[in-house]
Amino acid sequence: MIWGEIEAEERREATKKISLLKLIPLDVDEAREKSSVQNISLKNFANNFINFFNRVKTEDLMFFFQQLQTIYATGIPLLHGLSLIQSQCENRHLAEALKQIIASVSQGKALSEGMKDFPDLFDTVTVNLIRAGETSGQLEEIIDRVSKLLQQRLEQKAKIKSATFYPKIVLGMIVIVFCIVVYFVIPKFQDFFMKFGAELPFVTRAMLAVSNFMVGYWYLILLSIAGVIFGFKKFVANPQGRRIWDSFLLKSPVFGIIFMQNDLLSFCCILEMLIRSGIQITMALPIVKGALANTILQEDIETARKSVESGRSLRDGLDAGKKIPKMVTHLIGIGEEAGSLEKTLNRMSAFYRIQLEYKLNNLSKAIEPILLIAVFGIVLFLALGVFLPMWKMNSLIKR
Repeated sequence: MIWGEIEAEERREATKKISLLKLIPLDVDEAREKSSVQNISLKNFANNFINFFNRVKTEDLMFFFQQLQTIYATGIPLLHGLSLIQSQCENRHLAEALKQIIASVSQGKALSEGMKDFPDLFDTVTVNLIRAGETSGQLEEIIDRVSKLLQQRLEQKAKIKSATFYPKIVLGMIVIVFCIVVYFVIPKFQDFFMKFGAELPFVTRAMLAVSNFMVGYWYLILLSIAGVIFGFKKFVANPQGRRIWDSFLLKSPVFGIIFMQNDLLSFCCILEMLIRSGIQITMALPIVKGALANTILQEDIETARKSVESGRSLRDGLDAGKKIPKMVTHLIGIGEEAGSLEKTLNRMSAFYRIQLEYKLNNLSKAIEPILLIAVFGIVLFLALGVFLPMWKMNSLIKR
C-alpha cells in the first residue's frame, strides 16, 4: 500500500490521475492542516452515518438498470432518459450519483466512464460489462442482462432468508427458554437442595455453573463475542485468512454446493456476455474473476488466464485449476472445438440456474436434520437439568 499526495482541483480528478499511474486508489481525501483533523473526522463520520441509512440497495440498482433498458428500447436519447430516471429516483445517494453521471455524459464521456467514478454503486464487473456493450454496440442487451443478474441475486437472497427463517425462530426460542431456566428456575432448585443438605445432580450443577458465570461475567461474554467478530473480520481481510475461509465454505455441508454453483453460474453468464460483445478471452477472464465471490475459484480463473495467454485452450487452463468441476471444463472444451463457446456457456448458465434454484428451494429440508440435532441436544440438556432435581426432590420429601 502506497500513501502520498497529488495535486488536483477535485477528488474525481485526483482519482483519475492516480489511475493513470497504474495504481488503484483505495481512499482519496483532501489535504488539510493538522489543526483541522478533528473536524474532518467528525464530518466523515456524519457523512458515513447519513449514507448508512440512505445506502443504495440491490433492488434500487436493479430498478435503475430496468429503466435504463426501457429507455434504450424506446429510443429515448441517453441524456434525456438519465434525467428522467434521476428526477424520479427516491434514493438520495443514487440520485446524486446520477446527477454527476449526467454531467459526465453531457461532456461527451461514455456512460461507463461516469459509472466508474462511483465504485460503491457500480462495481468493476458492472462497469466493464457496460463498457463492453458500448464497444460492441450491444449496450441494450448488456443492460438487460445486468438487470436480470441483479434480479437473480435478489431472488437468491429472498430464498435463503425464507429457508432460514424457521430455523432462526426455533433457535431464538430455544435460547430464550435456556436463559429463563438458567437465570430463574435452576437457582431456586439450589436453595431448596441446600435446605435439605442434598447435592444437586451433575447436569443441574453444570447448568448452575453456566448460570452463575452468565450472571457474574456477562460483560466478559459480550466482550468475547465482540472480540470474535472483530477477529474474524480481521482474519478474512487477510488474503491467506480469506483463502482458508473460502476453502472451508466450499467444503461445508449443504452450503458448499450452493456457493460453488452460484460462482459457476456467474462465471458462465458473464463470460458468455463478454465473448458475445467481442471481448477476447484473455481480457474477459480478469473481469469474470472479479465477479466470483470465492478466492479459491478466483485463483483457478487466474491460472486459466495465464494458460490462455501462453497459447493453450481455455479448457486446458481450467483443467489446471483445483476446484472447477471436470464437467465444466469438458463442456467448454467441446464448445471451443465446435466453435460455439457462446452457446455452450449459455446452456451451462441455464443448467446452473436451474440447479441453484432447486438447491435454494430445498434448502430448508437440508437444514432440518442439523436443526433437529441441535434442538434435541439443547432440549435434552434443559430437561435433564430441570427434571432430575425435581425427581430427587420427591424422594427427599418422602423421607
